[in-house]
Amino acid sequence: MTQAGGRAGEQSVWADPSVAVTLGDLAAAAILDADGRIVHVSPRWFAVTGWPEARAIGVHWIDLVLDDDKPAAVAAGRQAVRDGRSAVYEGRVVNPDGGFTWVSARAAPLRDAEGNVDRWVLVADDLSEHKEAEEALRRSERRLQMIFDNSADIVTILEPDGSWRSTSPNAGRLLGLSDEDLADGSFVSLVHPDDRQVAKDAFSDLVSRKDGTFGRLYEVRIVLADGSTRWVETAGANLVDEPYVGGIVLHSRDVTARHRTEEELLSVSSRLAALIGSVNIGVRISDQSGTTIAVNRAFVDIMAFDGTPEDLLGEVAPETLARLLQVMSDPEASTTRVIEIVAAQAPMAEEHFGLADGRTIAATFIPIEADGEYRGNMWLVRDRTDELAVAAEREYLLEIEQQQNARLIELDELKSGLVASVSHELRTPLTSIVSFTQLLREGLGVDSVEDQAEFLDIIGRNTQRLLRLVDDLLLLDRMESNAVRTTLEPVDLAALVQQAGSSIHPVAVENGVDLQVDTEPGPVMLGDVGRLGQMVDNLLSNAVKFTPPGGKASIAARPATEGAEGWVLEVSDTGIGIPVEEQQNLFQRFFRASNARQRSTAGSGLGLAIVRRVAELHRGDVSFESTEGVGTIFTVTLRGAVEPAMPVSPLTQATSWQVQPGAEPDRGG
Repeated sequence: MTQAGGRAGEQSVWADPSVAVTLGDLAAAAILDADGRIVHVSPRWFAVTGWPEARAIGVHWIDLVLDDDKPAAVAAGRQAVRDGRSAVYEGRVVNPDGGFTWVSARAAPLRDAEGNVDRWVLVADDLSEHKEAEEALRRSERRLQMIFDNSADIVTILEPDGSWRSTSPNAGRLLGLSDEDLADGSFVSLVHPDDRQVAKDAFSDLVSRKDGTFGRLYEVRIVLADGSTRWVETAGANLVDEPYVGGIVLHSRDVTARHRTEEELLSVSSRLAALIGSVNIGVRISDQSGTTIAVNRAFVDIMAFDGTPEDLLGEVAPETLARLLQVMSDPEASTTRVIEIVAAQAPMAEEHFGLADGRTIAATFIPIEADGEYRGNMWLVRDRTDELAVAAEREYLLEIEQQQNARLIELDELKSGLVASVSHELRTPLTSIVSFTQLLREGLGVDSVEDQAEFLDIIGRNTQRLLRLVDDLLLLDRMESNAVRTTLEPVDLAALVQQAGSSIHPVAVENGVDLQVDTEPGPVMLGDVGRLGQMVDNLLSNAVKFTPPGGKASIAARPATEGAEGWVLEVSDTGIGIPVEEQQNLFQRFFRASNARQRSTAGSGLGLAIVRRVAELHRGDVSFESTEGVGTIFTVTLRGAVEPAMPVSPLTQATSWQVQPGAEPDRGG
């Protein structure tokens, strides 16, 4: 058949309405001549077989079949030719690229006008997806069967009366029972006599359940052919109404090894309980999930838990934490710390926790490991309340002793310094008194009343200086030894400052110092007028005394800021200032700055010490800022005295003090 002739023939075939309709509904089709060669293909032939029209024309249809499938294809073709009827064949068609496609092929005869078969219509459907699904199903079934056969679980199907229907192949291997053993009698007959009632009750429960869900787990002993027993854990479901099952399904697992382990663990636990019960410290042991597996009486007593040790056994971690919340003094912080310690899984010794009843416990955490894996932990607790109290008392007494020793050393140093300072401060006026007294005794100046008066004035001034020095020393000593009483009364601090400014004003004019006084009205303050006046006099006197001519000195008094009680005093000058390296000693007794000594400015070095004590008496404090050669600013904050007077010394609690009126104010430095 020529190609042209073939195409003319094909056109006549496709022109046949019955053929055209049939082929139009199919996935793919080809026209074969009487010898089985392809003379035409439908447009969808390539999509199914992978053979384009140009390559398919003239090819015998058997040549498209995979070699392994050709015998079946040839047999089907011969049968169709012999019978003159349609034939169906399933097999694989080789693709031009070397692959293959599963197809379902149906060959139908085409007859000429005389009724003779002169051509065939070959229709092909793609079965690839169907075959892949079948293969996947087979693999899945094989995999399921392998899992089923090698599973540790034994699956058994029983009749509703308890007789055997079937069991998984691994039953004999796992339990050492033959098929005859399993098939002979009912399931209950294999159960140990002591456990048969448990098995019967469980099976009856399954028979009564119609929901198809698994019932409760139960454990029984199975008696093997050799008379030995094995423990099995079983759960079942009633699937009698399921058409593909129609019975009671049991899932059983051999748990003999677990039972033996549990028995050994019980024995070990008993010995462990006896051991920890004999110690006098609290012991709690938990497994890796935090469940309490051992605890002694001492632990319950020390932690003040309700109940007995047996009540704590089996408690899970949240329940134990709930107990801790009830007995800890700081429940949230304590439980958080416990959780952190357990999570770290690292040893921890002597962590202290406070209990709500006031006691303190020491807890030690020990992680338990086996074969490199965390298996649980152990807590050891002991009551350290008495120990800590004794230790605290010992520390307190030691601290007191150290403070007393330090105070004795300080007092010894102060005594030495006081002796030296007093000796120095007393020597100058005494020398003057002795010298001028000697001059008078020797008759010097007897001829001049003016000379005698001058000598007596010098003696008088130095005598007053000695008196003031002694008074200041006695005042400070009484302040620190609680031997001075105060006279408390309402004080108008603004008026007191104005009076002090008026008193010092003539001295300021004489020294050429511009003195400014600035006050604001404010609340009346409870205080000692004499002591407060002495404090202000000392500060103003120092400001004027250490300011060169042409400089300025000022004092300001104002109520404390809004919302705060008391007054604030600020005394400033443009004087010589205080060297930075000497400022830390400013309030010490007899301290005088080096630049003050160089100027030979009179003073005992006690004035600022008195200022600080007066401020402390009135619940206040003193601060300052000073720059050498620029000036100094003192700031005094007063909150008012209380009755009885507040302590004024960190080492001694002076309640009151008193000073001789008229003492000369002085500035240390």
